Amino acid sequence: SKNIIWVRQINEKLMISDNQKKINFGTFNGDFYFTFESDGRLAVINRVDLEEILRGIVPSEIYASAHLEALKAQAVAARTEILSAIGHRHPATPYLLCATQHCQVYNGVGSYTNQTDKAISETFGQVMLFEKRFVKAVYSSNCGGYSEDNNIVWNEHKEPYLTAAPDADSNSEIYQKYKDGITEDNLEEFLYTADGSFCATSSFNNKKAFRWRIEISYDELINLLRKRFDIKNLTDIIIEGRGKSGRIRGITIISDDSKFYVDTEYSIRQLFGGLKSGLMTIEKKKSSDGRLISLIFTGGGWGHGVGMCQTGAIGMAEKGKMYPDILMHYYKHIRIEKVY
Repeated sequence: SKNIIWVRQINEKLMISDNQKKINFGTFNGDFYFTFESDGRLAVINRVDLEEILRGIVPSEIYASAHLEALKAQAVAARTEILSAIGHRHPATPYLLCATQHCQVYNGVGSYTNQTDKAISETFGQVMLFEKRFVKAVYSSNCGGYSEDNNIVWNEHKEPYLTAAPDADSNSEIYQKYKDGITEDNLEEFLYTADGSFCATSSFNNKKAFRWRIEISYDELINLLRKRFDIKNLTDIIIEGRGKSGRIRGITIISDDSKFYVDTEYSIRQLFGGLKSGLMTIEKKKSSDGRLISLIFTGGGWGHGVGMCQTGAIGMAEKGKMYPDILMHYYKHIRIEKVY
């Protein structure tokens, strides 16, 4: 565990005590370095050992009171994600990783727990490999019952281990019914019948995250859309394809004779004020004269849905699955190896 990781925290008001490595946003082990980023902001860099940084990441990224096998799966995923991200995430900065959701959330000593420390120590040095490289071990809070292909969500190279699949045992009724994918024809049915998936049956499942509904009025929609586009009104919204999980790949905004295209799952979610997931239907509510009144979004899951579903991992652990089984369910064709 001699790997050294650098993580930055940025805060306008820094307060460092005389004898402790404490800043007003937390307490951290390791060393501190101070420098400036290219935009002039002060970067506070924490130099810390790889296994030590996991003690601050794992409890910050998953429920620390979850089943131990789920915490072990999270520890291996987080360790792998660190090693796969180095040199790719922040190539032009004085640090290797950031301490936010962009890389992985890192909250230092204040987040340490005995249970997550145990999960980290019992998987010491273990990572996921695909062929001879580290797996891009992404994960999200709740997949809504179906994971997605990475290239669908991020328009990037397709990774053979990040493939869409129902979040259920391969011999289950849910898996067999939806294994070929979610389409416009069966999406609504899926949203109301996937309550037997691993994430749905987890004791940590948040029902408002697993299934949700939000209505946005016409005036609200215009205000949101004008943050990105120069439009006078909203005539229509057209869905431009879906991934295998049913997540929207792109949409076209129509305003009179103008059209505006939006792609990637995250961009679409942000366009409408931060929707929980791209796995959703869009219902157009109209007046008697055909004028658009509002849009009703009905969806499933919280997050991008690629890789490990954290709620589903807990559900699998609660059903007796061990962490290697959990990881190989969410990351296909991988192997787990101890690299140090």
